[in-house]
Amino acid sequence: MIVTKTAIQKLRNYTRYFDYTLNIYRDALEYVNKVVYAEWENIEQLSFSKQRINFVERLIHSTSKNTAIYQEFDKKFYKFPSYFRRMVIMKAIGNVSSYITRYRQWEDKNKERIAQGKKPKSKPPVFQAKENSFPVFYKGEMSKWVSNGKVALKLYNGSDWIWFILPFTPVNLTRFPETEGWVRQNPMLVKKNKRWSLHIPFERNIKFQDKNFIKPVLGVDLGLNCTATVSVVCSDGTVLHREFINYGREKDRLNKLIGAIAVKSSKTYNIPKGENFCKRIWQMVRNLKEEIAQQCSRRLVKIAKAYNCQAIVFEHLGKFKIPKDFYGAKKLRKKLQYWLQGRIQKYTKYKSYAEGIRFSRVLASGTSDNAFDGSGTVRRVGNKQIALFRNWKWYNCDLSASYNIGARYWIREILQSLDGNIQVAMCGKMPDIVARHQQTLASLISLVRLLPREALPELVLYSSQGRSVKETATKALA
Repeated sequence: MIVTKTAIQKLRNYTRYFDYTLNIYRDALEYVNKVVYAEWENIEQLSFSKQRINFVERLIHSTSKNTAIYQEFDKKFYKFPSYFRRMVIMKAIGNVSSYITRYRQWEDKNKERIAQGKKPKSKPPVFQAKENSFPVFYKGEMSKWVSNGKVALKLYNGSDWIWFILPFTPVNLTRFPETEGWVRQNPMLVKKNKRWSLHIPFERNIKFQDKNFIKPVLGVDLGLNCTATVSVVCSDGTVLHREFINYGREKDRLNKLIGAIAVKSSKTYNIPKGENFCKRIWQMVRNLKEEIAQQCSRRLVKIAKAYNCQAIVFEHLGKFKIPKDFYGAKKLRKKLQYWLQGRIQKYTKYKSYAEGIRFSRVLASGTSDNAFDGSGTVRRVGNKQIALFRNWKWYNCDLSASYNIGARYWIREILQSLDGNIQVAMCGKMPDIVARHQQTLASLISLVRLLPREALPELVLYSSQGRSVKETATKALA
């Protein structure tokens, strides 16, 4: 698997040639978008992407052996670099193909209503030839790496394409060591909020190890009171480590900002269309949410590396649902909590893949409702952080859920590795394994005990070596 990380480096000086280059690139893309859209019936018949690119290039670019049908391209974009021309063609083919697919899907959904003469439920997608994209400068022909802090780019000065040496903030190469296989790719010139920057991607080929029952997994429960509750669960049900990850100061600040938005919203009768309501406060909310997600995902990957985990396991987030009595600031906090959980999973996935750690999800139903010891459903007390088991045991609800999340991953892997007859026999002995929403840590322990040793000989019990693993990981996290 190829993993990509992008270093965003600020350009230290400005030249109007940036705008010239970006404008001519976007104008060329708009022109080629219209050409591809007009000729799509002929382009669609070609099966390979290279054939499509060559076909469009012959339509717009004249050579000694070819006379272009659309000769305005060469006149309007004189001396346009060949690398940019082919890049524009590839992007235009992708844009038109995407539009045609979306339009046909819309037709299929509204075919019956159109045949009956009724109005469609939704508006059809509209093709947009103009697009705000940024150019990629291919190494060698369009860009040259001078040093870490200087790059040469071929820019458009209004009449010709010439080389410019541009200084930028040096890249922190300790993030992308060559010894680990990171390779620098083609840079991209990006403009955001009137500021220019250079996006330099680095790629690394990651080879995931085969799934085994030796390395543990990290079960993560994203809760309301605590940002994340984690536990390191082994294949035999042994829990090596548990930890609560919470950012109380950031969350308090976030709640105050949400309260301020709710107060201002209650005092506002009507917000004009197109006006940014509480723009400054919303920007602070987005920044805080981003910071919490980045810090939490970084900590999760660090724990997984310390305990040599083969996967990080989350609950599968379903569609967002708001309870009936939630309104105002309470409803807004519920929304932000759901968005934050999705952001944490997204960043953890990217960072874990960069370290060669797998990312997995399990069924969310019943992880918090069922006690990890198999005693049945729980009753939440107070702010729903403490769970009361049926055997009158008091336990942290999020911690119990993290045990169950890790256990469900192992139950799924064990059942998939078993022979069909043995799998049917085990499911007959343990009905709670068949019902995925009832699977708990106790179900995993019972499954391992009842499992014939010859059925899964690679399953390793951690009772003897758990202490040494825990001591090594504690030193790494310190």
